[in-house]
Amino acid sequence: MTEAFERAVEEAKILKVRPGKDELSGLYGLFKQATKGDLTTERPGWLDIAGKAKWDAWNPKKGLTQDEAKQQYVDLVEKLKKKYGMLDVVSQEKLLTLPGCTEQLMANPQ
Repeated sequence: MTEAFERAVEEAKILKVRPGKDELSGLYGLFKQATKGDLTTERPGWLDIAGKAKWDAWNPKKGLTQDEAKQQYVDLVEKLKKKYGMLDVVSQEKLLTLPGCTEQLMANPQ
């Protein structure tokens, strides 16, 4: 399972289209549950908008085992790959020439 999960994490980074807000929240919550386990902190205060969004994405995953979260993450990435497609090697290389391109993409060519 770990190998499939790690592959899915890399594939999520090279989708042709950035997933929607709800899809990204789903990926985030499942990733955190898969890698850290149950959330143990209280919900951030009203001034921490980003922190609340992350907490709200992760908290509903509480109770899933890390293996269950990994499998759900893999399943979600497969769904997103079918919906959006993945960048091919040529597209990735073109993307790398754009200003502000992340080093993360360069480190993970597919």
